[in-house]
Parts: sequence; structure tokens; C-alpha cells
Amino acid sequence: ATSTNIAREAVAAIKVEWEVLKSAVTVDKAMAPDAPAILDGWVGDDLGEKSTQANVGSHFRHEFGDIEKGFEDSTTIIEHRYDLAMVHQGYIEPHNGTAIWDQEDRVKLWTSTQGSFAVRTQLAGILQLDESRIKVTPTEIGGGFGGKIPIYVEPIAAILSKKSGGKPVRILMDRPEVFEATGPTPGGWVSVKLGVKDGKIIAGDADIRFDAG
Repeated sequence: ATSTNIAREAVAAIKVEWEVLKSAVTVDKAMAPDAPAILDGWVGDDLGEKSTQANVGSHFRHEFGDIEKGFEDSTTIIEHRYDLAMVHQGYIEPHNGTAIWDQEDRVKLWTSTQGSFAVRTQLAGILQLDESRIKVTPTEIGGGFGGKIPIYVEPIAAILSKKSGGKPVRILMDRPEVFEATGPTPGGWVSVKLGVKDGKIIAGDADIRFDAG
């Protein structure tokens, strides 16, 4: 498309058939025994061992000392669970990217990002190019707060540039697209148990589970 209006007319002509799948929108539902697998063939890390439990990416533990004795010696024990809602960062500038995939099989990219090297690495993996063939120029960021480390529109812009014979392609999300199609800070929950004696914390146990976001 040579203009935004032509692109909108083309998109309106596309007919989409949707298949509604079973969802798992909280960490507890995603970890349930009957949870639908978000990715087929997923292999996670469960305390250093490979795990095929659906949707569990990484399970790790840090521990030291005799925690049971610590709680036995405590004069006060405080225990509480905190639920964390998924929240979008709400940065002012939406996601955007302008890409040129030239005749020498090199990609030049201008994008609003918190990390140009992270963008290059991710883009190289998706496009199956060596990192040396990709140049990323970070532009004015307009806010990020962790939300502009992953890439979204950049590989699409690069592929469309290649398909158009190396012409520059820009993709700019509008505000609803940012909320619907980019990564917010994850939700989840934290369960904490603390043992206190003589005004000092002498034992603590925390179970932290959060979504990938």
C-alpha cells in the first residue's frame, strides 16, 4: 500500500475465520492439570530438570538455613497472600518501527526501544539473519517502563520491506493496538510467611508465581 487509506481498504477486504480456543488467563488456571497448552511441544525448567508441564516456563528455588527451626523459635508469625493484577505500562508513545531490507540482505531498523542490542538479537532470531547484518537505530522512546524491550512490529516491517523490493516500511500502533497486542507487566500472586522474635525477622518463606506477561 502506498498510503494509509489504501492499506485500510485492503485490510477491510480480508475475511477472517476465528476458532475460539480454551483460555488460561491467570497463573493458577495456566498451571492447572487440565490447562490448555499455550505452546505445543513446550519444554520448561523445573528445578534444573526438563519439564513438559503445560505453560510452566521456569521453576527455581533459593534456600538456606533451618527454616522450620526459625518458625519454631519465632514469637510472632505473619502470613499473607498478595494478588497482583496485570497492568499495562501506559507509555505515551506507541510501538513503532521503520525498516529497510536492502538488496544486499541487510536490515536497517529505526524503532522506539529501551534496548537496541536486545532488538537486534531478537530480530536476528526471527528473521534468521546474522546479527552483523542488522543495524538498529533507537529513536525517541516516549516512555517504556520495561514494555519496550520485546519486539512486536519490527520483524513485520522488515519482512514487508523485503517483499516490496527494499522499500522502507513503517508500522505504527494506535492506542487500542498497544493495549491489545503488546506485553503488560505480569499478574500473579505472592504468598509470604515471616517469623519474628525480639523485633527481628528470623525466618521467612515466599512462594512467588507470575505470568509471563
